[in-house]
Amino acid sequence: MAKRGVPFHRDSEQAFQMALKRIRVYKGSKPVFDEETRLLVQSIVIDALVTAPQPVTPGWVHTSLMAVGGLVRWAQTTAEPLTREHLLSQRTRNRFINLGTDDLLETSRTNYRCRLDLIATGLTTGPVAATVAASAKSGEAIDPHTPAEVATLWVWAHGLRPATRRDRIVGVLVLGLGCGLRSSELINVYPESVSFDADGAHVIVAGGGHPRVVTCDQVWEDRLAELVANTEPGHPLTSPWRRDQATARGLQNALATAQHTDTPVAWFSPRSLRNTWLVQRLTEGTPIPTLMEAAGIESVEALKAYLTYVPAQTPGDRAASLRGHGVPVEPIRPEVTS
Repeated sequence: MAKRGVPFHRDSEQAFQMALKRIRVYKGSKPVFDEETRLLVQSIVIDALVTAPQPVTPGWVHTSLMAVGGLVRWAQTTAEPLTREHLLSQRTRNRFINLGTDDLLETSRTNYRCRLDLIATGLTTGPVAATVAASAKSGEAIDPHTPAEVATLWVWAHGLRPATRRDRIVGVLVLGLGCGLRSSELINVYPESVSFDADGAHVIVAGGGHPRVVTCDQVWEDRLAELVANTEPGHPLTSPWRRDQATARGLQNALATAQHTDTPVAWFSPRSLRNTWLVQRLTEGTPIPTLMEAAGIESVEALKAYLTYVPAQTPGDRAASLRGHGVPVEPIRPEVTS
């Protein structure tokens, strides 16, 4: 126990080489693996060394070999495909933890789950991470989501683990798709920021400039009410288990980690959720001044980019929208001051 956190060597490079030597003599518990299967386990753990705390420790290597070896052994006995992609998929890892670790203590099962999650994230998100980094200047995921994508994201979010990750993503989806909030605004919404009356659910928005009030999309009202009911006063709705406030960058990193760990049907970001909300408002005919005020937009020019996403009307709907409802409206006339 006293040596558990002691690295192979104080120098990271030497510790790395010693870890490689240890991994390369791994054979697996009896019965030992055949050559091909042993090399599969070794290659996964070797490639995962970049995710280990540096300088790497013998304990980290041992736990990783045990977890990956156990996963491969279970897959081998249940006739699962012995490919890295299949073994490290979320579905296979979940099945192994739930079905293949009955002989382990609960603490060991938790350690296996955490280690396999870390290894899978490190080994399966390289190209994705590079793509996200390369597109950071364009705001990462920015395209509005289709109704089908929104519905699937909602289901996906409720299957996330651990519970803190699930609660964060659910809060972001509700406030992003229901109110169109930015990253800096998502972290500043508390139960006391939300009020309900006959006109709907209203959110006081702070953090992105001048405070304003946004009325939630009716589709998301009940979900917002449930979120408020389950969050203690003074706790952000996007991190209800904590009292201290997160940062916008921390929130963005948490969203990226969740998607790298368990890939959703469509990649999303606070910006893509906000853009979905804006397009929905334009599609439903929200008056431009009302939308600009609710969204915290100061220039009409900023809305032009979203018009290409608004679906074209049928000839009948187009005529009806231009024809109006037959109720005369008194125009607003600017006051003349002498």
